[in-house]
Amino acid sequence: MLQNIKIRDKILALLALPALMLAGLSLWSYQMGNDIQRSLDRAGRTNVPFALLAQQMDKNIVQIQQWLTDISATRGLDGLNDGFDEAAKNYQEFNERLEKFRAFYQAEGNQAGLDQLNQLSLRVDAYYAMGQKMAQAYIDRGPAGGNLMMADFDSAAAALSEVLAPFTEEQVKLATAQLGTTIERMQSYNRSSTVLSVLAIFISLGLGFFVTGRISGRLKRMAVMVAEVEASKDLRCDLGSDAADEVGQSQRAFAGLVCSVGNLIRNVHGHTETLSASTTELAATIEEVDRNATEINQGTDRSYQAVKNATRELEELDAGGQRMGEETQQMIQLVKAAMADTDQSRAALKNIEQAMGRIADSTQKIIHFTAEIAKIGTQTKLLSLNASIEAAKAGEFGRGFAVVAQEVKTLSERSATTIDQINRLIEQSYAHVNMGNMTVMGATNTVESLISKVTAIDERAQVLAGEVDRQKRRTSEVARMSTDINEVAYTNSTAMGQLAEAMKEVDHTVNDLSAMAEELKDQLSVFKT
Repeated sequence: MLQNIKIRDKILALLALPALMLAGLSLWSYQMGNDIQRSLDRAGRTNVPFALLAQQMDKNIVQIQQWLTDISATRGLDGLNDGFDEAAKNYQEFNERLEKFRAFYQAEGNQAGLDQLNQLSLRVDAYYAMGQKMAQAYIDRGPAGGNLMMADFDSAAAALSEVLAPFTEEQVKLATAQLGTTIERMQSYNRSSTVLSVLAIFISLGLGFFVTGRISGRLKRMAVMVAEVEASKDLRCDLGSDAADEVGQSQRAFAGLVCSVGNLIRNVHGHTETLSASTTELAATIEEVDRNATEINQGTDRSYQAVKNATRELEELDAGGQRMGEETQQMIQLVKAAMADTDQSRAALKNIEQAMGRIADSTQKIIHFTAEIAKIGTQTKLLSLNASIEAAKAGEFGRGFAVVAQEVKTLSERSATTIDQINRLIEQSYAHVNMGNMTVMGATNTVESLISKVTAIDERAQVLAGEVDRQKRRTSEVARMSTDINEVAYTNSTAMGQLAEAMKEVDHTVNDLSAMAEELKDQLSVFKT
């Protein structure tokens, strides 16, 4: 039952019980304090003042007797008759104080007290009147006359004492009794409050030790359970509790956490096995990609060398074009001088024929090299396609390599386009060279009639000069394209080198990942799930 109550409610109950006991004790103390206060107030306002007032009244009677008796001794001689005034003063004070008692008894409805006051008032009046007569007798008739009335005065004093003494004693007893009752109530209150306070403290401490002992005991058992789980590494879900308080909730939450951690470790263990297998496959893929990259790099190197050779041939072709221009200019001069010297014209035509032959040979070589470059470009494109496929298999780890493969493919396509343009220019150049060669051969066959056709030859020489100039520009363009191809080949070679370095880094990462997966499997194997 107690374990189903929440710890907060238990603590509140522990705090509420002393608070309720303190509230009850405070209420009881307040009631007792009011009673004691009323008792003290009655003693301080009524009993003690009236007891003092009764004693003062008794003193007034004594003073009346003393002053009147003094007159009997002095007989009022030499102005010593102020005893009457002092006696009258005390008599008046006595009556005033008597009226205070009368007013109090009337307010209290104390008829017996009022009767006692009336009797006392009559006795005092008689006593005071008898004393005055006695004192006056001493004045008028001397000691002999006064002594005659002394017995009556003593009788009046005795009669007054019979009433005044009990009255004074009663007032003192009432005051003493009231003070005693008040003191007794205060002592009883002190004893009772001490006993109740000690009892409340012991009850609160006992209940507190009981409840906190139950809470701390269950917490200790939970700590032992956690220590056992930590020591045994047993993460199976059998640690629940049916208690409804915070300890039971914590135990169920811990059991849920242990169960969740166990499930997580099982899942992680499965993932580590999958990861280990994947890293093995990825390592094999990386090796294959590395081999393909090596082949692509070798093909790129061959392409680079072929482009360098083509560049050299194009430079020679450009030099031949320049020489062709020079020869053409010389031919024009020779044509102009053909009319004067036919032999010089024949020799010039022979030189032109030889130059055209060299141009044709250079053109054939360029065609051969461009064909080789085209083959290399096709092979590069196929290798880049294969690399893209392998990168796609590698997934996230092959993304960077896929970018490099795509770049290689793009460069290969650009190389193919450039080579195609070079082939078209070379074909055009070759056609023009063949046409020039045929023209020179025709000029050689008709050299005998050169003089008569010198004008036509001059016109054709001018056309040939323009064609040679265009050929020169085309050759320069081909040389520039060859330089671009050379740069592309160099870029391909650099990219493949970077790809090789990247694959080494990927391979190193895969090895580290595989080692971490194995280490994680070893660490998770200690848990029982």
